[in-house]
Amino acid sequence: MSRKADTSISFGVGLLAGMVGGIIAGIVCAPRSGEETRADLVAKATAIKHSFPQKIDGAKKKSIRCIERTKASLENIIEDIQDSLKAKKMANAKILESKYLKGIK
Repeated sequence: MSRKADTSISFGVGLLAGMVGGIIAGIVCAPRSGEETRADLVAKATAIKHSFPQKIDGAKKKSIRCIERTKASLENIIEDIQDSLKAKKMANAKILESKYLKGIK
């Protein structure tokens, strides 16, 4: 593994350890009773649980819009390529026709 990757992993582990330590310190030093703190944590977890489906639905809608835009762009690119190929074939056909007609005369 590269030195940069090791540094990034170390930073991530340190950040996570700091967050966990801060949460534990906050719970231990909280001015409220354990029962109040647990009730608050349950309320916050419930709120997150109820907002999760809405966030998933929003992400799904954004993904669908992105896919539709990408599909439309690709269809336009394919159409342009097909038009270019047709134009090239027509140009080659005209060159061959011109050569053939010159050979007849």
